[in-house]
Amino acid sequence: MSLKQEFFTQVVQVLSDEIFEKASKASLQILVNVCQWGRNRAKAAEADAVRVLVNLLHDSTDKRACELMLMLLDQLCQSAEGRAELLRHTAGLAIVFQENT
Repeated sequence: MSLKQEFFTQVVQVLSDEIFEKASKASLQILVNVCQWGRNRAKAAEADAVRVLVNLLHDSTDKRACELMLMLLDQLCQSAEGRAELLRHTAGLAIVFQENT
């Protein structure tokens, strides 16, 4: 299943806007489900998902949301684009290391 780039841009925007908790968790769950397929991972990374996830992880206190974010980061980092975006973010490796300790 390959989705259009606009889909990822819109879902990542919902995450970034942090409209309300249920919308954010639903967006995370959607991305976790669709990023199981290779090209979707790259599209999500290109939609700035890695940057948004790292920023959200930094401020989040909700354990379930953090789990979803880390699952999604793991999936995104299975693509070259995702790994590059994580390394490009100044807090990318630090936040992942912190969340896993």
